[in-house]
Amino acid sequence: MQYDPTAVHSGEFLLISSPAQHKVVWTNLQNFQSSDHRPFALVDSGLDTPKGLAFDHNKGHLYVADSGAKKIFRYTILTDSSGTRPTLTTSGVRLTVIEGHPVEELAIDDKGNLFYTAPDTNNINKIEAEVLHRLAKGEYSPSMLEFVSQKKLQAEVKAKVAVKKKEANSTNSTLPKDEPPPDARILSVYEASVNPHVSMPAGIATKGDKLYWTNAAEGKTAGTVVEGKTEPEMVEDGEDADSGNATSLAQIKPFKATSLTETSSGAYSIAMSEKVVFFTRNKTGLAEGGGESEAGVVSGLLMGSEIILDFVSDLARPRGLVWDKDQTVYVADQSGGHVWSFPVGRMMTHAPLTEAVEMEGAYGLEILSNKDPCFSKNAVDSDGELSKTEEIATETINMGEDPLDPDENGFLGKMGGFLQGSEREKSTAFRGFSAAPLAFLALILALAR
Repeated sequence: MQYDPTAVHSGEFLLISSPAQHKVVWTNLQNFQSSDHRPFALVDSGLDTPKGLAFDHNKGHLYVADSGAKKIFRYTILTDSSGTRPTLTTSGVRLTVIEGHPVEELAIDDKGNLFYTAPDTNNINKIEAEVLHRLAKGEYSPSMLEFVSQKKLQAEVKAKVAVKKKEANSTNSTLPKDEPPPDARILSVYEASVNPHVSMPAGIATKGDKLYWTNAAEGKTAGTVVEGKTEPEMVEDGEDADSGNATSLAQIKPFKATSLTETSSGAYSIAMSEKVVFFTRNKTGLAEGGGESEAGVVSGLLMGSEIILDFVSDLARPRGLVWDKDQTVYVADQSGGHVWSFPVGRMMTHAPLTEAVEMEGAYGLEILSNKDPCFSKNAVDSDGELSKTEEIATETINMGEDPLDPDENGFLGKMGGFLQGSEREKSTAFRGFSAAPLAFLALILALAR
């Protein structure tokens, strides 16, 4: 089937990772399915086993967890609306965030902090936004990043509380001090060895200041779905924060986490809507003719209640989930080789499925929208004070590995903006402009340095 140029583009793109195909692809979305009826390559070389995806909707950065390469990569996403249909590309620059550490799933919060699950330790780790910025500037390299254990991090938090309390009780007025720049480190915010609600974290998601994850094992004790904080909170133990034992590692309890449900022994991906937590899992039932059968389902937990419904059943191996910020959720069926969409405007069972697109080995999912802040000015915002040209040129120099990836559909391609307006608004007018002069200037700046 061919693309219909008279059709209305919703202003949404669906991104899909495929470990089997070693690539990340994209497709336009229209009426909850691909308007092209096929995906297109976004990153089709240089990846081993891409799984988790996370998109920074404020800065236009796509993070890819490559479990086979034991690395997290970052790409800058650009749009092109100058042709007969809108397309996606990357800046042609790839940043290596971490290397040499197993990774699986990713999430990013509103402040730009990156979270990932580590299957070797079963920990949930955090890389602060400022550390990511310094990596992009070349001030840090991936090999410089050191792990900070949860207990050491908790001791630091408790020490800071003690200092602030002491300053508040002091009669001497002091001027406020700026926080020092963060060290090159990875924070182990939730560790399986010390936190009873962390067993084998699989899916991970953020919503405001909340961090959510699923446990793929021991869900009936640790929690199938767990809620924590993006800035973890200490557990009150009655100890005076400014006592001499305030930083004793042995006396510090794990960061606060709450099990939202223990409905099954394991779950996988997770996605948040305004009122429902969606998660994928396997469910055992009765097979025809007797015996048991296992089916992949997408369940929904109504937040603030114990109500859980299976929205979708009978999938082969459901993994990636993403909510479109409206009334639709997309699920990747890895073994089935499809991405499906289904309505979530109300709690229901047996929600009707629509085939969004066929993709062998579909795993991680992300959705980009014309409402994303990074596309509000027809360009992707940079990672700080730099202009787009300076950002690209700087990353080209400081990348360290694969500074110019020829596989990413050209060096810069063309940039354009999404159609402004309602997500479902009908219009065929698209604005776009060529970024060829920008690409040429970026290259000149890089060579000049």
